Amino acid sequence: MGITDANKEICDIIRINLENLRNYWGADKSGFLNFIEERCGPTLDRTTFSKFLNGKNSSISVAFLKMCCQAFNVSMDELVSEKFNPESSNMHAFWEISTYIPKYQKQEYEIPSYPINEMFVQNPYSHILKNYIQNYYCYYFSTVSSENKVESPKNAIITGRLKLEPDGDKCKAILEVDTKEKDDKGQRIVKRYEGNLIVCPSIQSVHCIMHLPEGEFCFIIFRYSHLNNKKQLCRIAEVLSTSSAVDKRYPIVHRMLLCKEKILDEHLDVIAPYICLNYSDITISKDELSAIEAMSRSYASIIEEVKKEECEQMYRIKERRVRDKAKELLNEDELTTFLTALRSHSLAYHYNKVSKTADNNIFKQLIQLGYFNNEL
Repeated sequence: MGITDANKEICDIIRINLENLRNYWGADKSGFLNFIEERCGPTLDRTTFSKFLNGKNSSISVAFLKMCCQAFNVSMDELVSEKFNPESSNMHAFWEISTYIPKYQKQEYEIPSYPINEMFVQNPYSHILKNYIQNYYCYYFSTVSSENKVESPKNAIITGRLKLEPDGDKCKAILEVDTKEKDDKGQRIVKRYEGNLIVCPSIQSVHCIMHLPEGEFCFIIFRYSHLNNKKQLCRIAEVLSTSSAVDKRYPIVHRMLLCKEKILDEHLDVIAPYICLNYSDITISKDELSAIEAMSRSYASIIEEVKKEECEQMYRIKERRVRDKAKELLNEDELTTFLTALRSHSLAYHYNKVSKTADNNIFKQLIQLGYFNNEL
């Protein structure tokens, strides 16, 4: 038997064993991966996993198999064995002693319950919080509109450090931001927010509540998931703060990337789309879409197919330009009514959500760029 035939035979055995394991547990394919991710971190995307189970992909990564073994308490030998049986005594013992195996079929999923004293967790040594206690590099777009008008997105990105550290029985949160400005002595001006971190495991969220000595607040919230014996590598966070423009101190919402490793300057353009306030609908100009098509033949084929069914022509209009023209034709009351009507018919999102997909996508992108090798 050659290497190719041996590889196919082993993959066929693994495919059968994973299906048997999934069926024994009673989860759909998405729920099966959700459970592994809750215990071990991001894994495969759903399409890749489905293709492997359906025999359309001829191989599966060893890292994913290792995660399966860890999540379900089986050995690699068992997973590649023709005699593997999920109903073994070891498997039964695992289900009986495990305290964190929620049903991930959508119709049966329930948020895990926690003791009342763990509803709001601040103790840095708690098993719920300890793997989040470390320093993170922070990346987000400038909250000053004029600073975002640059040719390359990376030149608009602000960097900083979020430090999470024990402070008695609480967790201190310190955010230091490089403003890119200098003082009279030529030294960089760094903003330093201080406060505390609180985890709400029942709603699976982490909250950093901080402020400057002079009174400006900054709130950071990101998705919580249980981590097994490893540190958090990266997360997309939502941030509520105040615009940095001196004469325009307005409330502002933006996204921030928290990353255990520092992002190289040449990769800032790559991470830039992940810290935009994206939504599931993609609005893009005709010229930008053409630029994507020109990147490769495959990209062009994908966009050509999408154009046939989903695309509609949109207009991008600057409100200031509309207002100036409307002032020539309408009185003040009519002007307000017109702008209200224009806004009511325009594309406007009611909220911005950082989903598991958003977190997983940036994680996979950073893996492709060579980050977290030592962690994985």
